[in-house]
Amino acid sequence: MFKFLEIDSAYSRAMFKLVDLILINLLFIVSAVPIITIGAAITSTYTVLFNYTNGNKDRIISRYFQAFRQNWRQSTVVYLFIMLAFCLLTINLFLFPSYDGPLRWLVLISLIIFTVILYLFAIVIFAYLAKFNDSIIKSFQNVLKIILDNIFKSLLILLVTLMPLGIMIIYPQSLALVLYYFIFVGFSMLIYIYTKILSGIFNKYIIID
Repeated sequence: MFKFLEIDSAYSRAMFKLVDLILINLLFIVSAVPIITIGAAITSTYTVLFNYTNGNKDRIISRYFQAFRQNWRQSTVVYLFIMLAFCLLTINLFLFPSYDGPLRWLVLISLIIFTVILYLFAIVIFAYLAKFNDSIIKSFQNVLKIILDNIFKSLLILLVTLMPLGIMIIYPQSLALVLYYFIFVGFSMLIYIYTKILSGIFNKYIIID
């Protein structure tokens, strides 16, 4: 009758995973609070969750902060570059309504494409830093190639990302619930889903000696 409460039951495994994701989410939020450390926090979360999906579910806290120390410098440089790119993109989007030239629609399409690629890049680059040991320039080149080579799976990542935003737009009253969800487990859950998608993509680029 109470088999679902046994330690090896599907229910118990799901609860253990939820507790782990809550812990990882807390680690992410705490380490991202200084703002400048957000890049390192994302990379560390990816590192832990890549290991987690491979069955390495122990030493979550120590593995997280070890990854944080190892990736701090590179992840921060990448994060600052992405923030600069987003600022320039925001300025262009803000100025677009005042543009009335003959190439207006071409400019709009270009801005949309650039927005999508930049957003996907911001998601995939930190996963790449967690998985591979390359220079920043090489990482940038490889991530752009990975996105373009796997465009449909990349768009799936975008769809997963936009779901919470879509829920808030369709049901504005759910804003508080969505915010609570992200404070509780949302960031780690989202990155966990990303790792499931990206693991299959990255495995194609891993050379086995």
